Amino acid sequence: MDWLPTLERVQPWHWWVLGALLLILEVAAPGVFFVWLALASFALGLVVFVLPVPVAVQLLLFAVLSVASVLLGRRYLSRLLPDSPEANGLNQGSGRLVGQTVT
Repeated sequence: MDWLPTLERVQPWHWWVLGALLLILEVAAPGVFFVWLALASFALGLVVFVLPVPVAVQLLLFAVLSVASVLLGRRYLSRLLPDSPEANGLNQGSGRLVGQTVT
């Protein structure tokens, strides 16, 4: 348990580095999820830069900011990319041609 005293000295750059690592993970992993966690990490780094916040509160804020950013991000993306008939049959190959007349 020697690592516990080091948790008392979490600096803003720790959160910014975590955000950068999450962005790198977003590039490596398919989907759009880690970008919202990275944004929450960057925002928390800014909060910690402005206000001296205890580590327990930082972790709680990160959890709250992460959930909020994921929910807001999903909402934003659902408005930005509405479902379309073309998108639904994108990877179905010849299934897109069922019911159509071709020459």
